[in-house]
Amino acid sequence: MILQALKEYYDRKASDPDSIAPFGWERKQIPYVIVLDVEGNAVNIESTYEGEGKKKQAKSFIVPEGVKRASGIASNLLWDNPEYVLGISGISKDGVVEIARKADEKTQAFYDRITSLGDIDDQGLKATLKFVSKSPNEKIEDLKKRNIHVWQELLLDKKALITFKLDGASYIVARSEIVKKSVNAQTIPKDAPKRRCLVTNEEAPIKVLHQSIKEVWGGNTSGTNIVSFNLDSFCSYGKKQGDNAPVSVDASFAYTTALNKLLEKGSPNRFQVGEASTVVWGEKNNELETNLPSIFTEPPKENDDPDRGVEAVKQIYASIKNGGWTDEEKGCRFYILGLSPNAARLAIRFWQVSTVKETSESIIQYFDDIKIVHGSKDSEYLSISKILKSLAVQGKTENIPPFLEGGMIRAIFERTPFPNVLLQAAVCRNRAEQFVSYPRASIIKACINRSTRFYHKN
Repeated sequence: MILQALKEYYDRKASDPDSIAPFGWERKQIPYVIVLDVEGNAVNIESTYEGEGKKKQAKSFIVPEGVKRASGIASNLLWDNPEYVLGISGISKDGVVEIARKADEKTQAFYDRITSLGDIDDQGLKATLKFVSKSPNEKIEDLKKRNIHVWQELLLDKKALITFKLDGASYIVARSEIVKKSVNAQTIPKDAPKRRCLVTNEEAPIKVLHQSIKEVWGGNTSGTNIVSFNLDSFCSYGKKQGDNAPVSVDASFAYTTALNKLLEKGSPNRFQVGEASTVVWGEKNNELETNLPSIFTEPPKENDDPDRGVEAVKQIYASIKNGGWTDEEKGCRFYILGLSPNAARLAIRFWQVSTVKETSESIIQYFDDIKIVHGSKDSEYLSISKILKSLAVQGKTENIPPFLEGGMIRAIFERTPFPNVLLQAAVCRNRAEQFVSYPRASIIKACINRSTRFYHKN
Protein backbone atom coordinates (compact mmCIF):
# COMPACT_ATOMS: atom_id res chain seq x y z
CA MET A 1 0.00 0.00 0.00
CA ILE A 2 2.80 2.45 0.88
CA LEU A 3 4.69 1.84 -2.36
CA GLN A 4 1.49 2.04 -4.41
CA ALA A 5 0.55 5.38 -2.82
CA LEU A 6 4.04 6.76 -3.49
CA LYS A 7 3.89 5.62 -7.12
CA GLU A 8 0.51 7.38 -7.45
CA TYR A 9 2.14 10.57 -6.16
CA TYR A 10 4.98 10.19 -8.69
CA ASP A 11 2.49 9.68 -11.54
CA ARG A 12 0.64 12.82 -10.43
CA LYS A 13 3.82 14.90 -10.44
CA ALA A 14 5.41 13.33 -13.55
CA SER A 15 3.52 15.64 -15.91
CA ASP A 16 5.72 18.50 -14.65
CA PRO A 17 9.41 17.69 -15.47
CA ASP A 18 10.54 20.70 -13.43
CA SER A 19 8.82 19.24 -10.37
CA ILE A 20 10.09 15.65 -10.42
CA ALA A 21 12.69 13.74 -12.43
CA PRO A 22 11.53 11.56 -15.36
CA PHE A 23 12.12 7.80 -15.41
CA GLY A 24 15.83 6.95 -15.47
CA TRP A 25 16.88 10.39 -14.19
CA GLU A 26 17.16 12.10 -10.83
CA ARG A 27 17.27 15.62 -9.47
CA LYS A 28 20.66 16.22 -7.86
CA GLN A 29 22.33 19.19 -6.24
CA ILE A 30 25.64 19.62 -8.11
CA PRO A 31 27.87 22.41 -6.77
CA TYR A 32 30.41 22.59 -9.62
CA VAL A 33 30.16 22.77 -13.41
CA ILE A 34 33.24 22.54 -15.64
CA VAL A 35 32.74 24.62 -18.79
CA LEU A 36 34.56 23.16 -21.82
CA ASP A 37 35.39 24.30 -25.34
CA VAL A 38 34.89 21.92 -28.28
CA GLU A 39 38.48 20.65 -27.91
CA GLY A 40 37.88 19.50 -24.33
CA ASN A 41 39.85 22.31 -22.67
CA ALA A 42 38.45 23.90 -19.50
CA VAL A 43 37.22 27.44 -20.14
CA ASN A 44 35.89 27.97 -16.62
CA ILE A 45 34.81 26.18 -13.47
CA GLU A 46 31.57 27.52 -12.01
CA SER A 47 30.15 27.24 -8.51
CA THR A 48 26.36 26.84 -8.37
CA TYR A 49 26.08 27.59 -4.63
CA GLU A 50 23.53 30.21 -3.61
CA GLY A 51 22.79 31.75 -0.23
CA GLU A 52 24.96 31.99 2.88
CA GLY A 53 25.52 29.93 6.02
CA LYS A 54 22.86 27.29 6.70
CA LYS A 55 20.85 28.54 3.69
CA LYS A 56 23.74 27.86 1.31
CA GLN A 57 22.63 25.35 -1.32
CA ALA A 58 23.90 24.15 -4.67
CA LYS A 59 21.76 24.34 -7.78
CA SER A 60 19.69 21.27 -8.58
CA PHE A 61 20.05 19.59 -11.99
CA ILE A 62 18.22 16.69 -13.59
CA VAL A 63 20.94 14.14 -14.39
CA PRO A 64 21.09 10.41 -15.24
CA GLU A 65 20.15 8.29 -12.25
CA GLY A 66 23.10 7.54 -9.96
CA VAL A 67 24.56 4.09 -9.44
CA LYS A 68 24.30 2.23 -6.15
CA ARG A 69 27.88 2.20 -4.88
CA ALA A 70 29.02 0.04 -1.96
CA SER A 71 32.71 -0.89 -1.91
CA GLY A 72 33.45 -1.53 -5.60
CA ILE A 73 34.23 0.95 -8.36
CA ALA A 74 31.14 2.14 -10.23
CA SER A 75 30.71 5.49 -11.94
CA ASN A 76 27.74 7.76 -12.49
CA LEU A 77 27.04 9.02 -15.98
CA LEU A 78 28.34 12.53 -16.77
CA TRP A 79 28.42 13.58 -13.10
CA ASP A 80 30.27 12.33 -10.04
CA ASN A 81 32.67 13.29 -7.25
CA PRO A 82 36.23 14.58 -7.88
CA GLU A 83 37.75 11.10 -7.48
CA TYR A 84 35.93 9.82 -10.54
CA VAL A 85 35.87 13.00 -12.63
CA LEU A 86 39.35 14.39 -11.87
CA GLY A 87 41.18 11.57 -10.07
CA ILE A 88 41.78 13.69 -6.94
CA SER A 89 40.65 13.25 -3.33
CA GLY A 90 41.13 16.77 -1.96
CA ILE A 91 43.98 18.82 -0.57
CA SER A 92 46.58 17.93 2.07
CA LYS A 93 47.47 20.01 5.15
CA ASP A 94 50.47 21.28 3.19
CA GLY A 95 48.22 22.62 0.45
CA VAL A 96 49.13 19.92 -2.07
CA VAL A 97 46.39 18.40 -4.23
CA GLU A 98 46.17 14.68 -3.43
CA ILE A 99 45.69 12.07 -6.14
CA ALA A 100 42.85 9.67 -5.25
CA ARG A 101 43.43 6.04 -4.35
CA LYS A 102 42.86 3.93 -7.49
CA ALA A 103 42.55 7.18 -9.45
CA ASP A 104 43.30 5.49 -12.80
CA GLU A 105 40.58 2.88 -12.29
CA LYS A 106 38.00 5.43 -11.19
CA THR A 107 38.63 7.92 -14.00
CA GLN A 108 38.64 5.02 -16.48
CA ALA A 109 35.28 3.86 -15.09
CA PHE A 110 33.93 7.39 -15.60
CA TYR A 111 35.25 7.42 -19.19
CA ASP A 112 33.89 3.93 -19.94
CA ARG A 113 30.45 4.84 -18.61
CA ILE A 114 30.24 7.67 -21.15
CA THR A 115 31.48 5.55 -24.06
CA SER A 116 28.86 2.90 -23.17
CA LEU A 117 26.30 5.27 -24.70
CA GLY A 118 27.77 4.44 -28.10
CA ASP A 119 28.97 6.73 -30.88
CA ILE A 120 26.89 9.88 -30.34
CA ASP A 121 27.46 12.88 -32.58
CA ASP A 122 27.21 15.54 -29.86
CA GLN A 123 29.84 18.28 -29.41
CA GLY A 124 29.38 18.51 -25.67
CA LEU A 125 29.77 14.76 -25.17
CA LYS A 126 32.88 14.62 -27.38
CA ALA A 127 34.43 17.57 -25.52
CA THR A 128 33.71 15.83 -22.19
CA LEU A 129 35.42 12.62 -23.37
CA LYS A 130 38.50 14.59 -24.46
CA PHE A 131 38.73 16.28 -21.05
CA VAL A 132 38.12 13.09 -19.08
CA SER A 133 40.82 11.21 -21.01
CA LYS A 134 43.51 13.58 -19.65
CA SER A 135 45.65 12.58 -16.67
CA PRO A 136 44.78 13.93 -13.18
CA ASN A 137 47.77 16.30 -13.26
CA GLU A 138 46.73 17.71 -16.65
CA LYS A 139 43.21 18.32 -15.34
CA ILE A 140 44.56 20.02 -12.21
CA GLU A 141 46.77 22.37 -14.23
CA ASP A 142 43.92 23.12 -16.61
CA LEU A 143 41.37 23.95 -13.92
CA LYS A 144 43.39 25.96 -11.42
CA LYS A 145 44.22 28.50 -14.17
CA ARG A 146 40.55 29.17 -14.88
CA ASN A 147 39.00 30.17 -11.56
CA ILE A 148 41.37 29.81 -8.60
CA HIS A 149 38.76 30.76 -5.97
CA VAL A 150 36.21 28.15 -7.08
CA TRP A 151 39.00 25.58 -7.56
CA GLN A 152 40.16 26.02 -3.96
CA GLU A 153 36.56 25.85 -2.75
CA LEU A 154 36.09 22.56 -4.61
CA LEU A 155 39.20 21.04 -3.02
CA LEU A 156 37.83 21.73 0.46
CA ASP A 157 34.24 20.74 -0.29
CA LYS A 158 33.44 17.26 1.08
CA LYS A 159 30.12 17.22 -0.79
CA ALA A 160 31.63 18.17 -4.13
CA LEU A 161 29.93 16.81 -7.23
CA ILE A 162 30.90 17.84 -10.74
CA THR A 163 29.21 17.87 -14.14
CA PHE A 164 29.99 19.46 -17.52
CA LYS A 165 28.69 22.15 -19.82
CA LEU A 166 29.78 23.18 -23.31
CA ASP A 167 30.83 26.83 -23.57
CA GLY A 168 27.94 28.88 -24.90
CA ALA A 169 25.29 26.25 -24.10
CA SER A 170 22.52 27.00 -21.61
CA TYR A 171 22.24 23.36 -20.45
CA ILE A 172 24.61 20.77 -19.03
CA VAL A 173 25.92 18.06 -21.38
CA ALA A 174 23.66 15.39 -19.86
CA ARG A 175 20.57 17.38 -20.90
CA SER A 176 21.50 17.56 -24.57
CA GLU A 177 18.56 16.12 -26.55
CA ILE A 178 20.69 13.54 -28.36
CA VAL A 179 22.31 12.42 -25.07
CA LYS A 180 18.90 12.22 -23.36
CA LYS A 181 17.60 9.89 -26.09
CA SER A 182 20.58 7.58 -25.68
CA VAL A 183 20.28 7.55 -21.86
CA ASN A 184 16.54 6.85 -22.02
CA ALA A 185 17.18 3.86 -24.31
CA GLN A 186 19.40 2.28 -21.63
CA THR A 187 17.26 2.81 -18.53
CA ILE A 188 16.11 -0.83 -18.21
CA PRO A 189 18.95 -3.39 -17.99
CA LYS A 190 18.70 -6.10 -20.66
CA ASP A 191 19.51 -8.84 -18.16
CA ALA A 192 16.86 -7.78 -15.59
CA PRO A 193 14.69 -10.80 -14.59
CA LYS A 194 10.95 -10.58 -15.36
CA ARG A 195 8.44 -11.15 -12.58
CA ARG A 196 4.96 -9.97 -11.59
CA CYS A 197 5.38 -6.58 -9.92
CA LEU A 198 3.86 -6.31 -6.43
CA VAL A 199 3.04 -2.64 -7.01
CA THR A 200 1.54 -2.63 -10.53
CA ASN A 201 0.55 -6.34 -10.81
CA GLU A 202 2.16 -6.44 -14.26
CA GLU A 203 4.83 -8.76 -15.68
CA ALA A 204 7.90 -6.55 -15.99
CA PRO A 205 11.70 -6.44 -15.50
CA ILE A 206 12.43 -6.46 -11.74
CA LYS A 207 14.72 -4.05 -9.90
CA VAL A 208 17.38 -6.04 -8.04
CA LEU A 209 18.79 -3.17 -5.93
CA HIS A 210 16.31 -0.42 -5.15
CA GLN A 211 17.39 3.21 -5.11
CA SER A 212 18.35 4.76 -1.78
CA ILE A 213 16.11 7.04 0.26
CA LYS A 214 17.92 10.17 1.45
CA GLU A 215 17.34 13.09 3.82
CA VAL A 216 15.87 10.91 6.59
CA TRP A 217 16.99 12.48 9.86
CA GLY A 218 19.70 10.32 11.46
CA GLY A 219 20.07 8.05 8.42
CA ASN A 220 23.19 7.33 6.36
CA THR A 221 24.30 10.29 4.26
CA SER A 222 24.56 7.95 1.27
CA GLY A 223 20.94 6.89 1.78
CA THR A 224 19.00 3.97 3.25
CA ASN A 225 16.43 1.52 1.90
CA ILE A 226 12.86 0.46 2.55
CA VAL A 227 13.11 -2.69 0.41
CA SER A 228 16.42 -4.47 0.96
CA PHE A 229 17.68 -8.07 1.21
CA ASN A 230 21.41 -8.07 1.83
CA LEU A 231 21.78 -11.17 4.02
CA ASP A 232 20.95 -14.80 3.29
CA SER A 233 18.72 -14.95 6.37
CA PHE A 234 16.33 -12.45 4.75
CA CYS A 235 15.98 -14.43 1.53
CA SER A 236 13.56 -17.24 0.63
CA TYR A 237 13.54 -20.14 -1.82
CA GLY A 238 17.04 -19.36 -3.09
CA LYS A 239 16.05 -15.91 -4.36
CA LYS A 240 18.51 -13.04 -4.14
CA GLN A 241 18.08 -9.39 -3.15
CA GLY A 242 15.10 -7.62 -4.75
CA ASP A 243 13.80 -10.83 -6.30
CA ASN A 244 12.38 -11.70 -2.84
CA ALA A 245 9.88 -8.82 -3.13
CA PRO A 246 9.58 -8.23 -6.89
CA VAL A 247 9.07 -4.59 -7.80
CA SER A 248 9.44 -3.54 -11.42
CA VAL A 249 12.22 -1.20 -12.53
CA ASP A 250 9.84 1.67 -13.29
CA ALA A 251 7.76 1.18 -10.10
CA SER A 252 10.95 1.09 -7.98
CA PHE A 253 12.13 4.30 -9.62
CA ALA A 254 8.73 5.93 -9.13
CA TYR A 255 8.29 5.22 -5.41
CA THR A 256 11.89 6.10 -4.47
CA THR A 257 11.88 9.29 -6.55
CA ALA A 258 8.54 10.33 -5.04
CA LEU A 259 9.72 9.69 -1.47
CA ASN A 260 13.01 11.53 -2.02
CA LYS A 261 11.01 14.43 -3.46
CA LEU A 262 8.77 14.52 -0.37
CA LEU A 263 11.78 14.31 1.98
CA GLU A 264 14.07 16.83 0.28
CA LYS A 265 15.25 19.91 2.18
CA GLY A 266 12.69 22.68 2.09
CA SER A 267 9.87 20.31 1.09
CA PRO A 268 6.48 21.69 2.23
CA ASN A 269 5.29 18.08 2.62
CA ARG A 270 7.70 17.01 5.39
CA PHE A 271 8.06 17.68 9.09
CA GLN A 272 10.03 16.21 11.95
CA VAL A 273 8.31 14.56 14.91
CA GLY A 274 11.01 13.48 17.34
CA GLU A 275 13.13 10.90 15.51
CA ALA A 276 10.52 10.30 12.82
CA SER A 277 10.91 12.10 9.50
CA THR A 278 7.28 12.49 8.49
CA VAL A 279 5.83 13.16 5.04
CA VAL A 280 2.23 13.80 3.98
CA TRP A 281 0.57 13.79 0.59
CA GLY A 282 -2.82 13.31 -1.00
CA GLU A 283 -4.23 11.10 -3.71
CA LYS A 284 -4.92 14.37 -5.56
CA ASN A 285 -3.61 17.90 -5.19
CA ASN A 286 -4.98 19.64 -2.08
CA GLU A 287 -4.00 22.40 0.34
CA LEU A 288 -3.84 20.15 3.39
CA GLU A 289 -0.72 18.31 2.16
CA THR A 290 1.33 21.52 2.41
CA ASN A 291 -0.54 23.05 5.37
CA LEU A 292 -0.35 20.08 7.75
CA PRO A 293 3.45 20.18 8.31
CA SER A 294 3.28 23.82 9.39
CA ILE A 295 0.50 22.94 11.84
CA PHE A 296 2.45 20.27 13.70
CA THR A 297 5.91 21.85 13.83
CA GLU A 298 7.49 25.03 15.09
CA PRO A 299 8.61 27.39 12.31
CA PRO A 300 12.40 27.89 11.98
CA LYS A 301 13.73 31.02 13.66
CA GLU A 302 14.63 32.50 10.28
CA ASN A 303 11.15 31.77 8.86
CA ASP A 304 9.58 34.78 7.15
CA ASP A 305 6.07 33.67 8.19
CA PRO A 306 6.08 32.56 11.85
CA ASP A 307 2.26 32.61 12.01
CA ARG A 308 1.75 30.23 9.09
CA GLY A 309 0.84 27.31 11.38
CA VAL A 310 -1.76 29.37 13.24
CA GLU A 311 -3.32 30.53 9.97
CA ALA A 312 -3.39 26.96 8.66
CA VAL A 313 -5.29 25.77 11.75
CA LYS A 314 -7.76 28.66 11.41
CA GLN A 315 -8.28 27.73 7.77
CA ILE A 316 -9.13 24.13 8.72
CA TYR A 317 -11.56 25.32 11.41
CA ALA A 318 -13.23 27.55 8.80
CA SER A 319 -13.45 24.66 6.29
CA ILE A 320 -15.21 22.44 8.84
CA LYS A 321 -17.56 25.21 9.98
CA ASN A 322 -18.48 26.28 6.44
CA GLY A 323 -18.33 22.84 4.80
CA GLY A 324 -15.50 24.18 2.65
CA TRP A 325 -14.68 20.99 0.72
CA THR A 326 -15.81 19.79 -2.65
CA ASP A 327 -17.22 16.26 -2.88
CA GLU A 328 -13.98 15.25 -4.59
CA GLU A 329 -11.84 16.60 -1.71
CA LYS A 330 -14.01 14.92 0.94
CA GLY A 331 -13.27 11.49 -0.52
CA CYS A 332 -9.67 12.21 -1.55
CA ARG A 333 -7.33 9.75 0.21
CA PHE A 334 -4.71 11.33 2.44
CA TYR A 335 -1.47 9.65 3.56
CA ILE A 336 0.87 10.20 6.52
CA LEU A 337 4.15 8.27 6.66
CA GLY A 338 6.71 8.38 9.48
CA LEU A 339 10.22 7.00 8.90
CA SER A 340 13.28 6.54 11.07
CA PRO A 341 16.63 4.85 10.38
CA ASN A 342 17.26 1.31 11.57
CA ALA A 343 20.85 0.33 10.69
CA ALA A 344 21.00 0.20 6.88
CA ARG A 345 17.21 0.23 6.48
CA LEU A 346 14.28 2.49 7.17
CA ALA A 347 11.75 1.59 9.82
CA ILE A 348 8.12 2.53 9.23
CA ARG A 349 7.21 4.31 12.48
CA PHE A 350 3.62 5.01 11.47
CA TRP A 351 1.43 4.87 8.37
CA GLN A 352 -2.00 6.46 8.32
CA VAL A 353 -4.55 6.43 5.49
CA SER A 354 -7.73 8.51 5.66
CA THR A 355 -9.38 11.29 3.63
CA VAL A 356 -8.78 15.04 3.53
CA LYS A 357 -12.03 15.67 5.42
CA GLU A 358 -11.37 12.99 8.07
CA THR A 359 -7.79 14.15 8.57
CA SER A 360 -8.91 17.77 8.99
CA GLU A 361 -11.55 16.76 11.53
CA SER A 362 -8.95 14.73 13.46
CA ILE A 363 -6.64 17.74 13.57
CA ILE A 364 -9.40 19.98 14.91
CA GLN A 365 -10.32 17.35 17.53
CA TYR A 366 -6.66 17.35 18.66
CA PHE A 367 -6.56 21.13 19.04
CA ASP A 368 -9.91 21.14 20.85
CA ASP A 369 -8.61 18.50 23.26
CA ILE A 370 -5.44 20.38 24.18
CA LYS A 371 -7.10 23.80 24.31
CA ILE A 372 -6.62 25.37 27.74
CA VAL A 373 -6.48 28.83 29.29
CA HIS A 374 -3.01 30.29 28.73
CA GLY A 375 -1.01 33.49 28.95
CA SER A 376 -1.22 36.22 26.32
CA LYS A 377 2.33 35.48 25.09
CA ASP A 378 1.76 31.72 24.79
CA SER A 379 1.07 30.13 21.40
CA GLU A 380 -2.62 29.80 20.62
CA TYR A 381 -2.17 26.37 19.01
CA LEU A 382 0.42 23.97 20.40
CA SER A 383 2.25 21.85 17.85
CA ILE A 384 3.16 18.20 18.48
CA SER A 385 6.86 19.06 18.48
CA LYS A 386 6.36 21.69 21.21
CA ILE A 387 4.43 19.25 23.40
CA LEU A 388 6.95 16.45 22.94
CA LYS A 389 9.86 18.79 23.75
CA SER A 390 8.11 19.77 26.98
CA LEU A 391 8.19 16.07 27.99
CA ALA A 392 11.90 15.62 27.23
CA VAL A 393 14.80 16.12 29.61
CA GLN A 394 16.18 19.67 29.16
CA GLY A 395 13.55 20.19 26.46
CA LYS A 396 15.82 18.69 23.79
CA THR A 397 14.51 16.87 20.72
CA GLU A 398 17.11 14.10 21.04
CA ASN A 399 15.76 13.28 24.55
CA ILE A 400 12.18 12.65 23.42
CA PRO A 401 11.34 8.97 24.12
CA PRO A 402 11.26 7.35 20.64
CA PHE A 403 7.90 5.60 21.11
CA LEU A 404 5.95 8.74 22.02
CA GLU A 405 5.71 10.51 18.66
CA GLY A 406 4.39 7.47 16.78
CA GLY A 407 1.78 6.71 19.43
CA MET A 408 0.67 10.34 19.55
CA ILE A 409 0.37 10.67 15.76
CA ARG A 410 -1.61 7.43 15.51
CA ALA A 411 -3.94 8.50 18.32
CA ILE A 412 -4.60 11.88 16.68
CA PHE A 413 -5.58 10.47 13.30
CA GLU A 414 -7.37 7.37 14.60
CA ARG A 415 -9.16 9.51 17.23
CA THR A 416 -8.22 7.12 20.01
CA PRO A 417 -6.90 7.87 23.53
CA PHE A 418 -3.32 9.07 23.80
CA PRO A 419 -0.88 6.41 25.08
CA ASN A 420 -0.75 6.12 28.88
CA VAL A 421 2.99 6.77 28.75
CA LEU A 422 2.24 10.27 27.42
CA LEU A 423 0.25 11.10 30.55
CA GLN A 424 2.90 9.52 32.77
CA ALA A 425 5.67 11.46 31.00
CA ALA A 426 3.83 14.77 31.53
CA VAL A 427 3.22 14.10 35.23
CA CYS A 428 6.80 12.90 35.84
CA ARG A 429 8.31 15.90 34.04
CA ASN A 430 6.14 18.29 36.11
CA ARG A 431 7.42 16.59 39.28
CA ALA A 432 11.03 16.62 38.12
CA GLU A 433 10.95 20.31 37.20
CA GLN A 434 8.58 21.27 40.05
CA PHE A 435 6.60 23.30 37.54
CA VAL A 436 3.38 22.67 35.59
CA SER A 437 4.04 24.13 32.14
CA TYR A 438 1.37 25.21 29.65
CA PRO A 439 2.15 22.37 27.13
CA ARG A 440 2.19 19.69 29.86
CA ALA A 441 -1.06 20.93 31.41
CA SER A 442 -2.61 20.85 27.92
CA ILE A 443 -1.55 17.27 27.21
CA ILE A 444 -2.75 16.06 30.66
CA LYS A 445 -6.15 17.58 29.93
CA ALA A 446 -6.17 16.02 26.44
CA CYS A 447 -5.21 12.56 27.76
CA ILE A 448 -8.10 12.60 30.23
CA ASN A 449 -10.65 13.97 27.74
CA ARG A 450 -9.77 11.56 24.93
CA SER A 451 -9.83 8.57 27.28
CA THR A 452 -13.17 9.60 28.76
CA ARG A 453 -14.73 10.18 25.34
CA PHE A 454 -13.48 6.85 23.97
CA TYR A 455 -14.32 4.57 26.88
CA HIS A 456 -17.50 6.29 28.08
CA LYS A 457 -19.26 7.12 24.83
CA ASN A 458 -22.66 7.51 26.50
